[in-house]
Amino acid sequence: MLYYPFPSLPSFDVLCTVAEQYMQELDSENLYIRNVPFDANIIQAVNHSLVDMGLPTALNFLCFKRKNYFDCTNEKIHVDFSETTNEIIHSSILIPVTGCANTKMYWYNGDYKLVTRKLQNTDYAAPEWIQPPSEFDSVEISAGPMLAKVDVPHGATSTVDGSYRITLTMRLVGNPSFEEVVHKVKLYQGIF
Repeated sequence: MLYYPFPSLPSFDVLCTVAEQYMQELDSENLYIRNVPFDANIIQAVNHSLVDMGLPTALNFLCFKRKNYFDCTNEKIHVDFSETTNEIIHSSILIPVTGCANTKMYWYNGDYKLVTRKLQNTDYAAPEWIQPPSEFDSVEISAGPMLAKVDVPHGATSTVDGSYRITLTMRLVGNPSFEEVVHKVKLYQGIF
């Protein structure tokens, strides 16, 4: 499993509104990545909801605004990485903000080694493929938040009409595994 629907928390609407406003003026490049400085009250509301679910608090909120990403070429495939902690990020909560219909997140497999890089002050790990990668799963993240496994090579597309796709990615303190977060979400939902 590489993705799992995440409960839409009341604070997510405010996160989307603020993120969209924050990114509004950025409109000349194909890709923008920004750490959104949310108000302390918003962060407190988000963290309260996360803790109620048995999850750690939010570590950061990265907003991605992209256009003209019609396919996932090798240079766009990556693994999430934190230079601060010098580790691969295991899971992220992706919140669709706007322009996410008919776009997808893709995952790839194959033999590779990772090389850390920086793009717009954001750390990531780029796979150097020993053999060409093959796509093995994808999902459209437009109807609501999605927990994603981001320690596997992945990428995302934007809309084919050339408009921007904006998503907000929330990482959690302690870098819990994807499986750990899914387990806690299912417990919260009473699925076991």
